[in-house]
Amino acid sequence: MNTKELVRLCPKDEGNLHPVALRRLLEWGETLSKEIPLASLSSEDVERWLNKNELAEWQEEVEEIREWLAKCLDDEFSIYCHADWVIYHMMEIEKLIERVWQRKSRWTQQQQEWKEAQRKSQECARELNSQVNSFKTNLSHKKRRIQWPKNARSLGYNFSYLLNSDEKARYHNVAEDWVRPLVPDNLRQFITFNHRLFYSLLPCAEYSLVDNLPCLDFDFFVFVIIEAEFWLNPGEVLINGYKFMMPQEEHSVRTPEGKLVGSYFVQLTKPELLGYNYRLLPSEELSIDEFHYYFWQTIPCVLILGLLEGNLEPEGSTITAAHEGWTDYRVDGFDEELEIPDSFAQYLKVIGSWDSLADRGIISSKLVITIKKAIERLKVSKIPEPYLSDNDDVVSALVALGWRQAEAKREVKTTNFSSDLTLEDKVKLILRKSHNQQV
Repeated sequence: MNTKELVRLCPKDEGNLHPVALRRLLEWGETLSKEIPLASLSSEDVERWLNKNELAEWQEEVEEIREWLAKCLDDEFSIYCHADWVIYHMMEIEKLIERVWQRKSRWTQQQQEWKEAQRKSQECARELNSQVNSFKTNLSHKKRRIQWPKNARSLGYNFSYLLNSDEKARYHNVAEDWVRPLVPDNLRQFITFNHRLFYSLLPCAEYSLVDNLPCLDFDFFVFVIIEAEFWLNPGEVLINGYKFMMPQEEHSVRTPEGKLVGSYFVQLTKPELLGYNYRLLPSEELSIDEFHYYFWQTIPCVLILGLLEGNLEPEGSTITAAHEGWTDYRVDGFDEELEIPDSFAQYLKVIGSWDSLADRGIISSKLVITIKKAIERLKVSKIPEPYLSDNDDVVSALVALGWRQAEAKREVKTTNFSSDLTLEDKVKLILRKSHNQQV
């Protein structure tokens, strides 16, 4: 665009224009071109980059100059060609042209910056896609069935309901500390995770005496399987001052012959499941101190023996309450009331004996003899008064303890008793003698 085009001066009028007026018009254009590259502007730019009020002002100023030029036509001696008032209108147009140029230049620069930002965003999208795909290679694309390592103590029972809320909260934190580092730092803006815990508790027990009552202190080794679920989420990335949503999936454009001719990117608009990761955490990784187990409770051996034999209310114990899922017990000589879950009672019934408890690793094999002797002593101490007489009563006492009558008579016959021994002392002597013979 030049000044002649600006004021819409046609060639015919230009030939009839007073030479002074034409020279002023051309000089005005040369002056403008030194400050603003008029050749890069067009009438469309004026209409685009001036607002409504500015465009009305532009049209008024152009019309003033056109009227001046009209007065300078066909008049060789016209005084109008020397008029000073037209300079004001030229200056007003210069201001408007400068606005057009500045706005167009700013827009052109922004377009260049935008194109550069777009180019970088595509590079960023490709790099992000590569990192996400690399992360996915370590994931399982389908949920797995939770399977625990085989262990003789489990028998298919799961005692996870014994864990209290504080223990579960602590294990949850341990699991989260394992899951979080799996996501690389540069992907944490886009990849989030949820995790679920599955518990398996395996029992073990130690022998103890509580007020001379033989008991087992039950602990549980806790094992946890973590199921971590990873999701890819949309997020903003700032590039050269422009915001782009990431990730963006790249799609190729090919000709019908299969030739690659370009590509385009599609933004992720909602979370996308990437996959799952699993890990088994044994007790030693879950503990916060040197103890790798969860203490449950102390149970008298007389109650355990009854449950092993399938007797829900063995001698020396009393059911105080029966609930849906558990039973309350009082045991003679034991101060605390016990809550025994029905599944634990069934678990002991399946095991069936002290020897089986040892075979499955729940108690030490060395404890079996100790426990049996302790229970025998406990039974002897409870022998009723009618048996406290002569050696026939000793036989009866042994039969009451589970001995066969013939065997009891033989042992009594081959044992010399002091005259000062009580029935209880005699029975203990027989039991001790029998034990020494077995050893």
